[in-house]
Order: sequence, then C-alpha cells, then structure tokens
Amino acid sequence: MGRPMQRAAGKFGKDLKDLVLARGTIAQACKVTGINRQQFNKYLAGQIMPGSRTMRKICSYLAVTEEQLMSGWL
Repeated sequence: MGRPMQRAAGKFGKDLKDLVLARGTIAQACKVTGINRQQFNKYLAGQIMPGSRTMRKICSYLAVTEEQLMSGWL
C-alpha cells in the first residue's frame, strides 16, 4: 500500500473505531455485521481497507453512507 493509501486507511481506521465505540463495542459490531474480529481489527488499525460488500455492512450497522464514512464528516 502506497503512502497516500496508508494515510487514508489510517484515518479511516480511527474514524471507524470512534463511530463503532460511540454505538457500542467492537464485538457487537462484528457480531451484527458478520465480520471476523481479526479482519475488523485490521480495518481499525488502518492496515487494510474493507471491500465494497464489507463496507456496505459496516455502513449499514453505523447508519451512515459510504461517502460520509470515507470523508470523515461524521
């Protein structure tokens, strides 16, 4: 992953963590979305970005649009 993508993934991970914890726990988010906890931790750490299907699951759980989540306007 190149530098700009690493920065984007890192910001995404921080924003995702803040939103998930404002709604409940990481374990709850994983259970409701059906996303493996190890995989979810990689998103939170900014190591990788979720694919489109997983992104839709996360956005649905958080009741936000993908654009809102990716822009950090929340």
